[in-house]
Amino acid sequence: MPFMTLWKEGDPLESEYSREVIRPEDGATIRRWSYSRFDLETSLEHTIDRYEIIKNGQVVQSEEHRQSPATRSYTQAEAVAIYEQAGFKDIQVLSEFTFEPVKPTDTLFSIIGFKP
Repeated sequence: MPFMTLWKEGDPLESEYSREVIRPEDGATIRRWSYSRFDLETSLEHTIDRYEIIKNGQVVQSEEHRQSPATRSYTQAEAVAIYEQAGFKDIQVLSEFTFEPVKPTDTLFSIIGFKP
């Protein structure tokens, strides 16, 4: 199962991201705007994503997706503890989606274990 550490000491609690590309078939601008807020007390991320199609300087189509909460953040130790509490044995923490051992700096990691 994949896990993520979404926030670490020194990171901002809120962030915004925007990107635009030109759609080749008609020259329309496609814009994605994203906002996220991390709640330290609950370790939950809340997000807003807006997608727009712009033609001749006018937004002709737009949709917005709000997820609250969107994602839960886990440290490597927290994720291992969840597996242990559920009775899993031979727990392995792996780097991202590989079979390589996790590094302490990995923020995306997978865990496998066996239940007797």
